[in-house]
Amino acid sequence: MTAIVITGSGLLVAGAASAWEGVNAAPGKVLAGASTGLDQPSGIAADSGLLYVANQDADSVSVYAANWTGGNTAPLKVLSGASTGLNEPQDVTFDGQGRMYVSNLGGSGSVTVYASDWAAGNTAPMKTLA
Repeated sequence: MTAIVITGSGLLVAGAASAWEGVNAAPGKVLAGASTGLDQPSGIAADSGLLYVANQDADSVSVYAANWTGGNTAPLKVLSGASTGLNEPQDVTFDGQGRMYVSNLGGSGSVTVYASDWAAGNTAPMKTLA
């Protein structure tokens, strides 16, 4: 099992959960830097060979190849914009049909649901649970 730790300055991924058992364990890879688009990452999920990260301060979800090599890696696509309904996104998960669910802390709180084939950019959710 891969262990994932999210910090305000980037995303840390260790090769195995056992690597995090010690206090001084170093991450196997670090995703950080201006090109990543990470902005207060707060939630993460993996689906279909991709890594999805909710960016609380950017009101966005960034998508990376699951086999990224670390460093200042740009996302493959980003969900962001007024039509997305994202408002301080906190977490990302998927259902059996590949639909993406994003929990939003902002406003009065909501869950926005996106089709499995959502396009990058300012894509509206298929439904919002508020």
